[in-house]
Amino acid sequence: MVVQEVKPIFIKRKVPSEMFSCERLIKRLSPNHQKIEAINRQLENVTAGFNGECRVDQMVQEVLFNKHFYYLPNFECQLSPTRIAQIDSVLLTQSYILLIEIKNMRGTLHFQEQPYQLIQELEGQSIAYHCPQMQLLRASDTFERWLKNTKFQQVPIYKTIIMPNHRTVIKTAPTTVPLIMSKEIALFIQKLNELPVVINEAQLEALIHSIKVNNKSYKHRPLCEKYNIPIEQIRKGIICHCGTSGIRISERTWHCPKCQAVIPNAIEQTLYDWFSICAEEITITECIDFLSCNSRTLISRVLNNNNYIALGKTRSRRFKLNNEETFYQ
Repeated sequence: MVVQEVKPIFIKRKVPSEMFSCERLIKRLSPNHQKIEAINRQLENVTAGFNGECRVDQMVQEVLFNKHFYYLPNFECQLSPTRIAQIDSVLLTQSYILLIEIKNMRGTLHFQEQPYQLIQELEGQSIAYHCPQMQLLRASDTFERWLKNTKFQQVPIYKTIIMPNHRTVIKTAPTTVPLIMSKEIALFIQKLNELPVVINEAQLEALIHSIKVNNKSYKHRPLCEKYNIPIEQIRKGIICHCGTSGIRISERTWHCPKCQAVIPNAIEQTLYDWFSICAEEITITECIDFLSCNSRTLISRVLNNNNYIALGKTRSRRFKLNNEETFYQ
C-alpha cells in the first residue's frame, strides 16, 4: 500500500521568553535573595511545561495525515481588547480544528468541578491550580466567536487535554473535555482525520493566513514587577552566562574572567535583561547606569537601531524593545 505523501506546515515551538528571563534574573540577584526560591520554582515549572509541549509536538509529527494540515504552537487569539485566548497548540485541517492544552505535571491529579479546580497531590501536599478544562473551554469559546467573524465558521472545533508525563496518575478525570496521555495522541488525531472535508485547500490556506495575522505573542510583564523586587536589588553591568561580571576590553567587547571568553552580544543581552526584568522602557541615562558604561555616544548608537522603538523627541526620550525574539532565540 502506498501512503499519500502530505507536506505538513509544522511550526517549531520557540523557547519561552519567561524561561530565559528567569535564568537571567537568577544571575542578577544575590544567591541568598528571599525571592530566589520562588523564581527557581517558576523556572522549573516553565521548563517542565516546555519540555512536555515539545514531547507532544513530536508525537503529533508521528501522526499519519492524508490531507494537508497546519500545526501552530503557542497560539493566542484576541477577540477584543479584554478577551484573549491562549492555547498551547492548534491543529488545523480541511475537516476540523483541534485545540490542545498540554499539562506536564507529576503526582496524582483530581479534575474537580463545581467549582472548577485542578488538585495535585504530590509528596504529601495538595496544591490547587486553575482548571485546564475550564481554561480550554473558555479559550474554545473565544476562538469560536472569533471564527464566526470569518467565513470559516463551518469548520468544527474539537478540544483535548494532553498529559505527556506517563507517570501521572489521573484520579478524577474531566467530564467535558477529553483527556489523553501522550501515547494516545496518534490514534486520537487519526480518528479525527476520518471526518469529512468541509473546506478546500485554498480555503484552508486563507484560514491559516487569517489566524497568523491575528496571532500575537504573549507579553510578560517585567519580572521585578511580578515578584515585587526593587530594581535597586538587581545587579548592574555586563554579566556572562555563568553569572560572572564581565570586564570591558574595547568599546563593545566584554571579557569573562571566569570563562576566559568574550561575552557574546554583551550590550544587547544586558539591555534585554533590563526590559524583561526591570521595566518596559529605558532612558539613555538609565542605560548608561545599568550597563556601567559611561559612553553616551555608544549607548545612543545602540538604542537608535531597529531593535528598539524611540518614544519622544527630547532629552527625556525613552526606548522600548521592538522584538524580544532577537535576544533569546
